[in-house]
Amino acid sequence: MATQPRKPWRVATITNGQHRSTDHATPSKAYARVTKLRQEIQAGCWDVSRITVHAWTDGIWSVYEDGLEKV
Repeated sequence: MATQPRKPWRVATITNGQHRSTDHATPSKAYARVTKLRQEIQAGCWDVSRITVHAWTDGIWSVYEDGLEKV
């Protein structure tokens, strides 16, 4: 089994067709990132088409919340 990462929460995005992700230590920090992304999207700063939150579970990244579509 893989070792649990120090930051077991991941916010993944598709931005201009490119997959990107940032890792976070807690779910609240991950969702703070989601909130910030949504604000930047509304301001026209990013062309993010999808936001997905993942959690490290049983040795793999599992989708925790999917479909946080562009607002």
